[in-house]
Parts: sequence; structure tokens; C-alpha cells
Amino acid sequence: MLAKACIFDFDGVVMDSEKYHYQAWKEVADSINLEFTEQDYFPFKSTGREIIITHMINKAGLEFSQELYDKLYNLRAEAYGKRADLLQAHETINGVVKFLQLLHSNNIKCAVASASASAGMLVKKFHLDKYFDAVLDGTSPLPPKPNPTIYLECAKLLGAEPWQCVVFEDALCGVDGANSAGMHTVGVGLYLKGRADKAIADFSNCDLALIDFEENK
Repeated sequence: MLAKACIFDFDGVVMDSEKYHYQAWKEVADSINLEFTEQDYFPFKSTGREIIITHMINKAGLEFSQELYDKLYNLRAEAYGKRADLLQAHETINGVVKFLQLLHSNNIKCAVASASASAGMLVKKFHLDKYFDAVLDGTSPLPPKPNPTIYLECAKLLGAEPWQCVVFEDALCGVDGANSAGMHTVGVGLYLKGRADKAIADFSNCDLALIDFEENK
């Protein structure tokens, strides 16, 4: 069964921008004298600012307050904003633009489902909006991944049932959320092999066989 619709996380799936998110979070952690390695960040990819900031405050042994939360929230926004401005159009995941073109030419609907508040803006900035029929990002009032709501909302916007959708994710919480939505999953990163239905290193040499699944979920 060829998928009717494809749903893409943005950072680390469409754009090679996950490193900039980590750098911004590292800057936040440094401001409260908290060690925060890439390994520490990995489980929190795509979970959203509220979850990560609360985790950082607790791990640093600080007393939670709205003032502290807002300070770290604004610092994170500023730190990532500076890096997002430097992001270039060529910094896409290998093969993803060609794959999006293939989907578009075969009339397969596509959407972005991202926790990043800047995803929608970057989609337009780099003229990727011609490939996406819908974009839901961190500006949407939806619960964070692994809650499946963002994927289910994308499916509605694309006019597809969950079992007709394939979700491309590079984060554990994203794969788990898409699985719980009853959708097929492709992990972008071989570390997701076994967690997602399929796993790829990137989109190089990918064809429609990637979104061909033998049976419904």
C-alpha cells in the first residue's frame, strides 16, 4: 500500500538544523551552570521548550518560578534566533528536496509537524512551501510530542486516515507519537531502527518504495 500522505518533522529531517537547537539549549544550560551534553539533549529532541526548561530547572536544583522560566524561555528564543538567521538553504538533509519533489510529482500530500516555532517561517524562507500542503509548528496550540495530536491534525488537513500516513522523524518522542497515532513511521537516523517501522540514514537514493507498506497498521 502506497501512503496517501507524508508528514515530516522539520529539524533533523528536512533541515540539518538540529545542531543549532542543541547549541541554543547549551547556552541556556550554561546560564544556570548546568552541564548539558548532546547525549543529555537527545531524549528531549522535539519535546518543546516547556518540557526542556522545566527539566533544566529541576536538574540544576533551582526553585521553579515563572520569572526564571520566562528568563530561560526568552534566552532560548534569542539564542536560537541568532543561529536560525545564519541557516542556509543548502543545509537540508541529504536527498530530502529530491524526495519531496518525487512525492509532489506523484500527487502525494505532505505536511510539516514540528515543535519548533520557527519551522513555518523557515519553510517559506527556503521556498519549501511548494512541497507542503500544511504546516503545524510550535506556534500551534497543540500538546507536545509524544502526544499524537499534531500528527492526527496533519492527517485531517491532508484528507487522509492515520493508517494512510507515513511520518518521518529523527526524535524518539516523535516516532513514539506517530506510532501511537496509528501511522507508519520512518526514522531518519539509523539509531531509530527497531523503534520506527523503517529507518534510513538520510534520503539519498530514496524512492516511493520507502512509503510502500504491505498492510494497514
